Amino acid sequence: MTSYGSLGILALALVITLIFLAATVKSVANTNQTTSTESLEEITTEVTNDLTSYIKVQQIIGKFEPGTSHPGLQQLAINIRPLVTGTIDLSQMKIELITPSDLTLFSYQDASMFSGGPLFSNSAWDQLIPGTYSMLVTVDDDASIISSHTLNKNTDAGFLIIKLPDTMRLSPKETYQLILMPTPGQTRQFALDVPLPTTAPVTLYP
Repeated sequence: MTSYGSLGILALALVITLIFLAATVKSVANTNQTTSTESLEEITTEVTNDLTSYIKVQQIIGKFEPGTSHPGLQQLAINIRPLVTGTIDLSQMKIELITPSDLTLFSYQDASMFSGGPLFSNSAWDQLIPGTYSMLVTVDDDASIISSHTLNKNTDAGFLIIKLPDTMRLSPKETYQLILMPTPGQTRQFALDVPLPTTAPVTLYP
């Protein structure tokens, strides 16, 4: 069976999962008065977004550019793993970043293995062309990401690393929209609230 066939079967499983999830949320809301209905709806939305995009985004972190008069984030890392055993083609995937003044589209450049050490000091950043993104791989049992740029197991994992153009920085106390467009899968949007500058990496999601 092809990977797209597997994804088709998955779609049916997702519908069933969502039905059970909705029933569970309703049941919990009716039996546990201390649980916020809004919180339950947020959980449902989050799970639905994960399922329909086929990708679980576990964390988005950023690093401030040091030694500048106008501090801002210029490096972003998105910790992901696929939810399916299928084929998610990184070479066809796009990432959008929406700022108050512009929209920037990032295309895939390459993938490399993450050998450990500080994430934002990894040599992969030096090879990354500004305005593109790469995959810094932590788990790739069959080397599918490195050799063919595809996530094909739900055990694959790593960081999508993004280097913003040299003239672009995400300013503190501003909100930006980051959109992942996997192939296949539905688009996924995140609001990034940039905190005040710090020397340590900052968590933007969750």
